[in-house]
Amino acid sequence: RFVRLLTMEPLTDASVKEESPPALQKRNRIFALISIVHFFGPLSYTILSVFFPKEADDRGVDEVTVGWIFGVFELTVVVFTPVALAMIQRVGARKLLVAANVIGGVSNCLFGFCSKLEGATFVAACVALRVIAACGLTIGLVTGYGLLPVLYPGSVSTAAGMLETVMGAAFILGPVAGGGLFALGGGEHRAGYTLPFVALGLAELVFGAVNAAVLPTLPSPPDQKPSMRRFRIHVLLPFLTSCAMSAALGVLNPTLQPFLGAAPLHYSVTLVGFVFAAACVAYTLPAPVVGWVNDTTGSRYESLLVGLGCMLTGLGYLIMAPAPWVAGQEDNLTAWLGICVLGFGVCFAVIPTYDFMRRFALHDDDMNRSNSTSALYNVSFSLGGFFGPTVGGAMTKAMGTSNAFEWIGYGLGVLGVVVVVLGSLPAFRRPLEALASDQ
Repeated sequence: RFVRLLTMEPLTDASVKEESPPALQKRNRIFALISIVHFFGPLSYTILSVFFPKEADDRGVDEVTVGWIFGVFELTVVVFTPVALAMIQRVGARKLLVAANVIGGVSNCLFGFCSKLEGATFVAACVALRVIAACGLTIGLVTGYGLLPVLYPGSVSTAAGMLETVMGAAFILGPVAGGGLFALGGGEHRAGYTLPFVALGLAELVFGAVNAAVLPTLPSPPDQKPSMRRFRIHVLLPFLTSCAMSAALGVLNPTLQPFLGAAPLHYSVTLVGFVFAAACVAYTLPAPVVGWVNDTTGSRYESLLVGLGCMLTGLGYLIMAPAPWVAGQEDNLTAWLGICVLGFGVCFAVIPTYDFMRRFALHDDDMNRSNSTSALYNVSFSLGGFFGPTVGGAMTKAMGTSNAFEWIGYGLGVLGVVVVVLGSLPAFRRPLEALASDQ
């Protein structure tokens, strides 16, 4: 089916004007190509999570600095999102989707050779290349999510759920592929560090060329520059929830490998990769169903789904810690069960938030509303992705990983209760049209 989508007739400007959304086959073709960008972008973030903390430690880099190397990726997404939003208007969606793969490919290839460096030079090179890779990811995310309401009006959550499934597949493959390629390259003493990044970078460049060759003309950008300021204050609820869920995932990047690699489990790099993959499987499999449920129920149970997701994510952390009322000490059961419950919870909390944010947008037309919501959504998720590894690394250093996981678990449980209570209030349940009429 994917090959058939790539060989269909290009979508012309005339056809866009005649039909909105585009014909089913043409818009599916566009969606398939957008999915390529959304697949490779997250790989840049996840492929190093299973071996980088140890490699950095061998070069004298402490936990807090490792957290910053992970976190600067998401911080860049936050800072660069308004720039990417403006670029949609000036450059156009098609060129930006191609550029996203090219920028990510080049930066990942170069990142693979940071293993030749030591100390402060190693840290500086890692930070600089993570910033560049994050710029490419930002362009792809903002552009792709901004096109969803144009391609699939009335089914935005379902389409977002499908994209999250694609990104979830990348999160699954990233740690496993990273650990496998690290071992295939000879581990820490040979080309183990270099091989995963060069392989990913070259793959991104190849698919960037594919996108450039077959991506059809996309809907024209809006005449006015989209603005992230034109939202009701109520948008803070889904914004902060999305931020918290992203932070909950981000905490794992600098902490899970040292946590599972130490006594009593002594997990190898490859096995830690499979633990990461288990979380991503638990996140990915229900994503389309959660999106479909949210769409078919008219988003009436949005806050309930999100609140339940927060509570389940917190429970996952409490199982992994483990909290005293769960188990005496960590073992294989607490590690695998906790990570799966965590991934399942994040799915419920994250999928409805894009449509939840869009409910409070006050823009004049759908394209501006969609692009601005896409940008705000990515800012929230990336802001959490920055605070997760940085604060998580600091908490781990200050109180130990088990205690940090336990505190995070209880905090997410409280957040879930707050979301359910506030989301049940009339002000948070009013339809988009009613809010817009009050502008």
